[in-house]
Order: sequence, then C-alpha cells, then structure tokens
Amino acid sequence: MSDLEHDLYGGWKEDDPITMIDRWLESDTWMQIVTDADNGDEDSIECMDQLNDMLGSLTFHISNDSGMERIGYEFKQILNFINMFN
Repeated sequence: MSDLEHDLYGGWKEDDPITMIDRWLESDTWMQIVTDADNGDEDSIECMDQLNDMLGSLTFHISNDSGMERIGYEFKQILNFINMFN
C-alpha cells in the first residue's frame, strides 16, 4: 500500500481490523489453506467459503451505510474467525 493510500484512510494502526485482516490474508496459515483448497481439501474449501461469506456481509453493510454498531459486529465476526487459527 502506498503512503497516499495509507493517508486517505486516516492512518491505519497495527490493531485496526483492516490491518489484522490484511495480515491474516498474507499469513503462511492462510496460504496453506489456499494451497490445500486448490488440492481439493474440503475443510479448506469450507474455510475459504466461510471467510468469503463474512467479508461479503461486511461489504454489504459498509456499502449500505449500516450503523457502526453493525459494521463493528461484522468486523468482530471476522476477527473471531481468524483468531481460531492463532
């Protein structure tokens, strides 16, 4: 991410939900899940589907100007999911 992008979003911090999700998607664990899914592992495919559904729900609520309480709930669901793998 460029410095300009970082500034546009108000300067992310290490514990921002978006930063945490970005780090997860760049992690060795996630890369292994993707590799396993590519090789037909059903559990990995289900894991990817779950995360996709949660990100879709978050995107829906952000796009439709849902309240911050709901958006925070969606972030919390994703972070709880990610934390299961730590």
